[in-house]
Amino acid sequence: EDLCLNILLDASASMGFGAPSKLAYGAKLAAGLGFVGLVNLERVGVGMVRERLADGVGPSRGRSQILPLMDFLSRPRPSGGTSPSEALGAWGLRTREPGLAVLISDLMDPGGYERGLKTLLEHRHDLHVIHLLAAEEMNPVGGGDLRLEDVETGETRDLTLDAEAMRVYRGRLREFLERAEGFCRANEIGYHRVVTDTPVEEFMLRQL
Repeated sequence: EDLCLNILLDASASMGFGAPSKLAYGAKLAAGLGFVGLVNLERVGVGMVRERLADGVGPSRGRSQILPLMDFLSRPRPSGGTSPSEALGAWGLRTREPGLAVLISDLMDPGGYERGLKTLLEHRHDLHVIHLLAAEEMNPVGGGDLRLEDVETGETRDLTLDAEAMRVYRGRLREFLERAEGFCRANEIGYHRVVTDTPVEEFMLRQL
């Protein structure tokens, strides 16, 4: 069956967090998946997701497209907010035929990601989510009095990072991860979670 592989990479400002950044890690994943598709003569397309669907590379086929794909994925810089529901909804409406869609994202959007994913399902895409988290998000370091700034909205918040704050944070993080995985499982969406300190090759070969 001839199905187009559509790779959607979140390039919003929150994806710039971490070392390596979530965006750099996600771009490597997208490049690896795109390479596998192209050498197997599948059609592969890539799009960047921010407040809306940004630039991208239209579906193409053949080994000659590998270098242009790699060049495109070497250029994205994290910027702007994210609205995956709006961006994915727009992409789903303009896509002419169902295919395999892979969203690579940290899923951090105050407005939620669920509606956009459901739109893709309504257009009969075989949908997978690769949920990226930075190692620093899983295990924050440091402590004391901090002023945190949201890189997408500019909102600031003062807090004291002590043992109690860490306990609350870990509880909220666990709820966030469980909610994302539970939503995907309930809607028959492939869910794959990875932390950026995992080698890309290991994640692709063992889990994907």
